[in-house]
Amino acid sequence: MTWLIYTAFSTIIVFLIFYIVYLLKNISFFGENIDNLREEVEEYNIHLKSLYEMEMFHGDETIQGMIEHTTHLTERIKDFEFFYSLLSEQEILDEEEENEHDEPDQPKEAEKEIK
Repeated sequence: MTWLIYTAFSTIIVFLIFYIVYLLKNISFFGENIDNLREEVEEYNIHLKSLYEMEMFHGDETIQGMIEHTTHLTERIKDFEFFYSLLSEQEILDEEEENEHDEPDQPKEAEKEIK
């Protein structure tokens, strides 16, 4: 009877591990896309500002409204980006730990100099 319980728990744990890895991959994907979206919106905002500064459009209220809206949108994206940046910082730390394990022959004094 106990082997049945151990088997069931083991199966559930393995399933949960795969599910967590799947979720982390999705979060990482969304984080990268949000960063790309922020960059594109900032470029669009710069383009709008350059249009607004042209003599033909200087003082146009519609373009001024679009600039304000784009600036607000960029700020909202940065709010979301903060959450995803926490994930990417953890990924960087994990990669650094993997690199340390890959190079065990490197002396500890050299590691201190790098840090």
